[in-house]
Amino acid sequence: RFVEADVFVIEPAIGALIQGNGTTIVFCDGGDKPRELQTFSKWLKKDDYIAVHDWGTEVLPTDVPKELKLVRQGVMTAIFRHA
Repeated sequence: RFVEADVFVIEPAIGALIQGNGTTIVFCDGGDKPRELQTFSKWLKKDDYIAVHDWGTEVLPTDVPKELKLVRQGVMTAIFRHA
């Protein structure tokens, strides 16, 4: 099932999905990746992951919330885990 929507408008619905059972992986690759990272990382459960594209160009280390720990960094993508 796919829904096209402004993720910031439906943040609570996305947050509820993230808070569901199991491990969640969130991939931030929209128009405002730093905002996506900051907005949706607060919904992560312990040991969930969040990844950002355009790492080092559109998303910088200063954009990363303190509760996230870097797991892997590639050429254009970084993956973080909720500690």
